[in-house]
Amino acid sequence: MLSNAVRAARRPAAVLSSAAEVVYMMMVHLTNSRPKKFLLAGLVGACALYVFSIRGPAQVGRYEPWTAIKLPRPKAHLHKHFLRSRDQELYIYSAIANPHYPVNREVNIVFTVMDQTRSRSLDCCVLLDNRTVFISPASKYFYYRSVNFPVVSDIDEYMHPEAYLARQYTCTVPETGHQIHHATLTSSQCSSDPRDYIPVHYPARVPGGLAICGKVAYGGALDPEKLIEWFEMQRLLGVDKVLIYELNNPENVMRVFKHYQKMGFLDLQPYELPGRPYNRTMNDKSFYQFHHDESLAVLECRQRMGGYTYVMSHDLDEFIIPRKDIGLKPFFQEKMQQYQDSAGFYFYAEFFVYGWGPTNPEEDMMLTRYRRATQPHWECTKYVFMPARVVSITTHSIFAMSHFSTYKIGPEEAVLHHYRDCPHVWKSCKPDDTIVDDVMLRFRLLYPRVLGVRSELGFKAMWTDKKH
Repeated sequence: MLSNAVRAARRPAAVLSSAAEVVYMMMVHLTNSRPKKFLLAGLVGACALYVFSIRGPAQVGRYEPWTAIKLPRPKAHLHKHFLRSRDQELYIYSAIANPHYPVNREVNIVFTVMDQTRSRSLDCCVLLDNRTVFISPASKYFYYRSVNFPVVSDIDEYMHPEAYLARQYTCTVPETGHQIHHATLTSSQCSSDPRDYIPVHYPARVPGGLAICGKVAYGGALDPEKLIEWFEMQRLLGVDKVLIYELNNPENVMRVFKHYQKMGFLDLQPYELPGRPYNRTMNDKSFYQFHHDESLAVLECRQRMGGYTYVMSHDLDEFIIPRKDIGLKPFFQEKMQQYQDSAGFYFYAEFFVYGWGPTNPEEDMMLTRYRRATQPHWECTKYVFMPARVVSITTHSIFAMSHFSTYKIGPEEAVLHHYRDCPHVWKSCKPDDTIVDDVMLRFRLLYPRVLGVRSELGFKAMWTDKKH
């Protein structure tokens, strides 16, 4: 019997043969009159387009024997957490097996990279049992766009040839029983040097689980006391796992991270900024490169947390709060029953602005000191998504698979709480139209839990009117 791959490879030829027979019969029966000549030309063109549209893959892939040989690298590799491709200016952060796509006895590996080459021709090199390399063309999986319109974004990227762009490529490996160890991308030939490959990561499967993609935490911008409140609040809301990308945080913040990492609640993924300039930081958000440096972690998190049923995209000062007294997982399950084709839900945001001063200065926690907020805004929206139904995400957007949709959740059902300084894009930060939202008082276990962590880690809140 023919294998599915052979049938797929032969199918276009069979279709072409059938189409040719149809065209030949038409030519025999049609006369040479001018109207029928036009009809014949149209039919021939339609048949050609049909055959072209259903043609099979140009190349399935090939297997070659592989033996590890260490080769002299052209220059020193300066990065700990990104692998620089040997033959181009491309930095690979991870290779992750996507548990949802495709599903027909294939393993789909998604590479998350910083790419300066703008290369349109890459090959995947996948090591099988450390004895064989499977080679196949890499496909575009997802490109982060700094501008929402692709054509404008292409022009924008062309005007910044020095930038490293956040990209994802994919390759499909037939499920043949071989163990997939390591993989890489190349624009020339597959390397024999094991140092040119990175491990393929398989995400943990957590049916019914709820995770948070926490983006990049960097450079001392976090307050450890607020951070403790954030972690404890997410635990009370029913979150199972938080993933944060760590970049040059001070000791007091790392103390908090390590506490939650030790209990298994936090996965802390090391991060850096590859390529030139080698000393750049993430402190200047107006810098073109910043958006790609930040967004690469967002793209990668969707793959790394792909085994969870629900994943929220959050900054470390944001919380999704249902209006009724219910946890997040049962709330999301209710919404899924209501919207059964959903890939995710967006939420309106209430902004609790520190500059307005505390409404309850006697309180010891930031989440109860600041209760004055804006009315719910459709601004800086965040979301929860289902990895099994989503291609990718960006900071404020979900890109759903075909046949799935996204929905807005009304502010009467749930709202995003965002605690921050006044957004610089607002014309005025005067509290002209505000509300007092006391919902955080509902979480009575929050304060004793926060106190317990503070005591264990040696922190003491010293709130003043000058400190948020």
